[in-house]
This record gives sequence, structure tokens and C-alpha cells, in this order.
Amino acid sequence: MSFVKLVQWAINDKGPLDRERTLAFEFLELCLELDPNKRISAAQGLEHPFLSCAEEDEYLEDEVSIA
Repeated sequence: MSFVKLVQWAINDKGPLDRERTLAFEFLELCLELDPNKRISAAQGLEHPFLSCAEEDEYLEDEVSIA
């Protein structure tokens, strides 16, 4: 069972995932990999789209609150 399916089962949510949730699940799955040879490195993690998406959202929120 994939990490996403496990979480969806746990919260009883069978609906489609939006882009942010898909990226979040992908990022968590890479970080929680038990095999250290397969696990994402810190440098790779910082380059993952989930984190750059979060930075963009924070930037946009700051920009909106200033206006």
C-alpha cells in the first residue's frame, strides 16, 4: 500500500488529491523512506517542488497583506 493510500484510508478520504497535497505526500514519502540509500538527501529535499511551492505561497501571502 502506498503512503498516500494509507493516509487516505486513515482519514477516510477517497477523493482526488490537489497539487499541494500530492506534492506534500510525495515529499513525506521520500523523507520517511527506511532505506537510507533510497531516502532523499537534505539538498534534494530543499529542491523538492513541495518546499518551493510553500515558499511561493508565503511570498504571495506577504505581498497580499502589504497591499
